[in-house]
Amino acid sequence: MSEEERNTQNKKCNQLLSDLASEDSNKVIKAIKALEAHGNHSVIQPMLEKWRQVTNDDVDTTFQNFFGDLKDSLTSGPMMEELKNETNPDFRIKLLTAIWNSKVDYSAYLVDFVKLASHGEFMETLECLTVIENLDGPFEEHQFFESQLALKEYADKRTSTSDYKAELMSEIALFIKQFEEGHVDY
Repeated sequence: MSEEERNTQNKKCNQLLSDLASEDSNKVIKAIKALEAHGNHSVIQPMLEKWRQVTNDDVDTTFQNFFGDLKDSLTSGPMMEELKNETNPDFRIKLLTAIWNSKVDYSAYLVDFVKLASHGEFMETLECLTVIENLDGPFEEHQFFESQLALKEYADKRTSTSDYKAELMSEIALFIKQFEEGHVDY
């Protein structure tokens, strides 16, 4: 791509990003759809900021679809940073849903999903389980070790003996074990 084409694309993206601030939900929806076609990984962070503030259901659904349709592997970093730093459990659930719907490989973040599952609320744990069971790998040895440490920490701190979250955490532990058994170093 030439410098001129890059500048034109950047101007277009900047205009579309400013359209996200509009009070007109139709304009926002059009901007999201246009960014899907003309954007790149650099638009992820500002779009996440806008999505967090959305109150309109149609706009929210359009954002959910946008993030669920991501295919560019460069988007995983900003998405995971947002997920790890997010304090609102409801928004974390939206992010997790988008992550497991996307075509991006998040295998490098196995440990982050296990930790989030162990510290999060029930629905976050359920979404993390869904993400984890759809990871393809490959995984590194340290990921198994760190995941097992997070699971042990959860088990040591758990006070209830029969809760649904504990069942989900057991399923996560089984997936980690299966991943590890399928992992062979040569």
